[in-house]
Amino acid sequence: MATLISALAWVKRGVAAENPTKYDIDENELARVSQLAREELEDAQVNLEEVGKLVEEMGVGADEEDHEEDWEEYVLALY
Repeated sequence: MATLISALAWVKRGVAAENPTKYDIDENELARVSQLAREELEDAQVNLEEVGKLVEEMGVGADEEDHEEDWEEYVLALY
């Protein structure tokens, strides 16, 4: 019987390191990474609020098809 190998993604031969580097993360590094993640989350929340305001201004809903191109332009303008 064949052995099942589960994976999230297949990696081509030669791409992954044969002996991966192991990193020891101290408390300072963990705090730094946590702060970066918190800032990214806050930025995402601000962007979500901006998109919500734009949706309200555009009145997207019943006639959403009429505003689809405008919607795409507004969202792309945020980035």
